[in-house]
Amino acid sequence: MPARIVLVAEAVATAINAVALPIPVQAQMKWMPLAEREDMGLISCWAIPGTEAPSSVARGRGQYDCEILVALQKGVQDEAEISDLAANLEAIAAALFQRTLPLVFEDVPQGEAVYLSMRLDPLLDTDHWNRLRQYTGVLRITYRVHA
Repeated sequence: MPARIVLVAEAVATAINAVALPIPVQAQMKWMPLAEREDMGLISCWAIPGTEAPSSVARGRGQYDCEILVALQKGVQDEAEISDLAANLEAIAAALFQRTLPLVFEDVPQGEAVYLSMRLDPLLDTDHWNRLRQYTGVLRITYRVHA
C-alpha cells in the first residue's frame, strides 16, 4: 500500500478532477511536478505530498496531519490570463474547503482525510513570472488522518 500522504494526495487529485472548473484541469499526484517548457502553454495541476506530522491521540491510536500542495502552472501572455488562472485556483480551493475526502487503495476504502486548514501561498510566484512568464499558484491544504 502507498504511503498515507500519497493516499491523501491522490484523494485530492481525484476530488479536483470531479469538479467543474472555469478552466478545466486534469490533476495528477506527483512527487516532482516537472513540465517541459514547451508544454507550458497547457495548464498543469498537481497534488504534491508535502509534510506529515504524526501525533498520539490515545494508547495505540495516532493521527497524522498531512499537508498537500496543489500547484497550478501555465505559461501566460498577460495579466488578464493570470487573473483567470488565479480565479481557477480559487475555484479549486472553494471546492476543497472543509471537505472530507475518502481514501482508497485498489478500490478498497482506507478511511478518510478530514479537512483542517487551507491557504493560498503564494497566489502568484513572482520569480516564475519574471523569469519564465509562467503563472504558478500554490494552494496548501492540511488534512487529518486517524490510524
